[in-house]
Amino acid sequence: MRYDAAREPYPEEVKDKADRQLWLIMQFYSSVFNQRRNGAISDLYWPDIERDFCNFLQKPAAKAFWYGKVMPGAYDSYFREIGQECLGRQSPKESLPRSYFPKEEK
Repeated sequence: MRYDAAREPYPEEVKDKADRQLWLIMQFYSSVFNQRRNGAISDLYWPDIERDFCNFLQKPAAKAFWYGKVMPGAYDSYFREIGQECLGRQSPKESLPRSYFPKEEK
């Protein structure tokens, strides 16, 4: 049986902890991308790193964090550009289940 966040939402403390962990992972990838841009990571290793990052962004929680915090935030444009390429330039509402967005007020 799978957990259904729409029927039984996670407690706020769990969401906050997950948010902090996602922030740490994004900071890691952002620093790796800065190292690449500055020549510290060779072409030999780059495809594996980029593939790992793209696979990570396909996870619903990572994708929601990307659109909610990274894209509107102060992250580097190079980092955001590659992330958008990984996600196929989809808008958040096209690529995530409805349960990842707050209910729209009418």
